[in-house]
This record gives sequence, C-alpha cells and structure tokens, in this order.
Amino acid sequence: MISGRAAVQAFWQSGFDRGVYDLVLESVEITSLGEGVAYEIGRSITRVRTADGSSIDVSGNSVCFFRREGDGVWRADVDIFNAAQ
Repeated sequence: MISGRAAVQAFWQSGFDRGVYDLVLESVEITSLGEGVAYEIGRSITRVRTADGSSIDVSGNSVCFFRREGDGVWRADVDIFNAAQ
C-alpha cells in the first residue's frame, strides 16, 4: 500500500520507467454516500511497451472514494485498482 503524494508519484514514475505509456480510465458508476463523500467504480486499460517494441493492454478495475474538503474541492481519499483476470 502506498500513501501520500510523493509515494503515488514515485509509483507511477516507476511504471513509466518500465514501459507504461498510456492509461485510459472509464467511470462505470459514481454514487454519493451523503454529505461530502462519494465513490466511483471504474475500468481501466494500461498500455505497456514491451522490450521488443510491441505493446500490450492490461485491463483493470478500480474503486475510488472521494471526500469534499473544506475548500469545496473533491479529492481522492482512498483509491484501489487491480488487473482484471
């Protein structure tokens, strides 16, 4: 598990360093849980360039919880994703 802006940036940078070059996100469902809390269920495709120059697509699923902060902006609070099998 990773936490914090710097750790998230390092995670994605390591993916880019290993060949990730595109990420497509699709919201499937967004639901409000009450005042200032909502979640999103989504799908993704991560495109990766392999060592031989070809490309593979890795499909995935995600759930993200958002919280509206004091300034009124919605920010991701908890985000989990994995490769679809």
